Amino acid sequence: PKMSMTGATLKVAAGVKAYMQCKATGDPAPTITWDKDGTPVHLLSSRYSVNKDNWALRVFTPQIDDVGNYTCTATNRLGVDKTTYTLLVMVQPESQIVSPSNLTVMELTNQQLVCRSRGVPRPFFEWLIKNNPPIRADTTTQGNVSLKRLYSIEREVDEHVYESVLYFQPVNYKDFGNFACVAYNDIGHSRVRASLDVLFSPKVLSDHSSLQPVVWWEGHPTNLSCVVAGNDVPEITWFRNRKRFTCNKLEEWEEASQITSSCIVSHPLILDGGPGVYSCRAKNRYGKTPVHEFHVRENFPPAAVEFSTVSVKPDEVVLAVKIPKKRDTPPATYVLASYKLAGDVGGVPNPEYERMGDVDKQGEGTVKLVGVRENSEYVVKVRARNSVGFGPETVSVINTALPPAATETTPWMSTISTVMPIYDNSYDEDVNQLTNRRDDVRQLEFEESPEALGVRSSAYCLRIYGGCWFCPTNFMFFISWILLVLRCHCVS
Repeated sequence: PKMSMTGATLKVAAGVKAYMQCKATGDPAPTITWDKDGTPVHLLSSRYSVNKDNWALRVFTPQIDDVGNYTCTATNRLGVDKTTYTLLVMVQPESQIVSPSNLTVMELTNQQLVCRSRGVPRPFFEWLIKNNPPIRADTTTQGNVSLKRLYSIEREVDEHVYESVLYFQPVNYKDFGNFACVAYNDIGHSRVRASLDVLFSPKVLSDHSSLQPVVWWEGHPTNLSCVVAGNDVPEITWFRNRKRFTCNKLEEWEEASQITSSCIVSHPLILDGGPGVYSCRAKNRYGKTPVHEFHVRENFPPAAVEFSTVSVKPDEVVLAVKIPKKRDTPPATYVLASYKLAGDVGGVPNPEYERMGDVDKQGEGTVKLVGVRENSEYVVKVRARNSVGFGPETVSVINTALPPAATETTPWMSTISTVMPIYDNSYDEDVNQLTNRRDDVRQLEFEESPEALGVRSSAYCLRIYGGCWFCPTNFMFFISWILLVLRCHCVS
């Protein structure tokens, strides 16, 4: 016999009919038979059918078990000829968890999960774990020892059957939850789930440093909080100065394996609260642990303000304030000054006004009192405020009398003060003083009549340094100065 067909490799998807031809010639005519891997196909499955007209083999709805070598044999009394086809059925992976799909384990023990899959072509695996990137076959191994705590390996256990083993070395309490094993090849993928329940002693989830003090002050309750996870759910106990303590107000709530305990610290006379060293401890049947230690310190309002008047102007007084430093006292943010006229009018209290002023980090600053009357007395109260509250008031009476006006001194004015004393409305006394200063002053004739100068005819005019004229009168002193400015052009 002589085969007229050449064998080949056929790839078909699962469920799609496969067709293999077989043609042979010979004399006498050969007998045609089909076998799969050495076993006649008619003995294997009813899904195999041989066409008696052309000896073609049909495989209906191929499955993964149909993968193999199919041989067509032509035989007569003179000899034998064969041709072979290789059938590959492309099968999407089918997976299962071999180890228990619901595991309960203790933390810090070594455990493994096994996922098995069958498929063509060979499937590959990845594990999906909460809050972690997919875990694939580990390549960072030395022999059988992995360099990672959580890793997987893959192995072939049978024809077209493979496994992925996920190792926990060891189990961490955060590993509890659901896992997914995904097997995939070019045809598709399958997914199976497993759950891991981890029994563990209490774990601290909240963040607090014992070096960071917690502040408290009267009238301001302080909230101390401990957040702990545990399986089973822990019980939290509070202590103050190393003695068991009943919180003024205790709030607790649970979520999954997590518990939050919030202790409200209130007045020291109520249930032994107030400043002290507080701590919370957690315990369940798998262990116990200290959680946090809180150093609660009492804070105070600012000390009494020291203040003084730094300037008095028409309608305004500026106060300088200083807040003495005091231990356990937060810095003041501002000062508040209230002020009113001293005394009452007809039994009716005077209105009181308030002004705020900023202070710097050293506790110093200023505050302006506006709308004040001149030459009056005011009752002023000043107090400072910080995060705790207002400090005590400092009370004082201030006077709003304006200080004497400052006179700017120039060279020609200095000369005037040398030759002429300040006048005090005593005309005769002024004349006598002028007469006695003949060495410095000489009487001069008027260039203009005294009436033209707008002064009394009995006035004297003096030529002073620089050729300026000055005519004192018994008008008020400031009128004489005005005349000096109008009459004299002090250009030497």
